[in-house]
Amino acid sequence: MPRHRYRVSGMSCTGCEVLVESAVEPLPTVTFVAADADRDTLDVGYDERLPEGLGDAIADYGFDLGDRIERI
Repeated sequence: MPRHRYRVSGMSCTGCEVLVESAVEPLPTVTFVAADADRDTLDVGYDERLPEGLGDAIADYGFDLGDRIERI
């Protein structure tokens, strides 16, 4: 399953990583999620297409989803 890396602004600690991961994990089609506050990134694996509501899910916690950086 391909994974994609996105820029996320607003994360500053491990607690932020947990919040972002817990917001993204239940979205439909998500198969993998890993947030990294040190690099300000979010790695997401998903079936077929970008999960609907990805940006909104993390915005609810005060984080902003940026552009996709790369496919990993």
